Amino acid sequence: MDIENKYEQELFFQIEVENKKEKQSHKQKKVVKLASENLKKMVMDRLEGKTGEC
Repeated sequence: MDIENKYEQELFFQIEVENKKEKQSHKQKKVVKLASENLKKMVMDRLEGKTGEC
């Protein structure tokens, strides 16, 4: 999914821009992974018609 890849790239870019400690970076990457998974689920639900428009 093109949109999904753009969102994931943007999330990774935001993490890389900020110079944080290694521990915080690890936590942020975990958050990105979870956000990416949630985005996949949301997109698939939208495509399958399980959710409506807001």
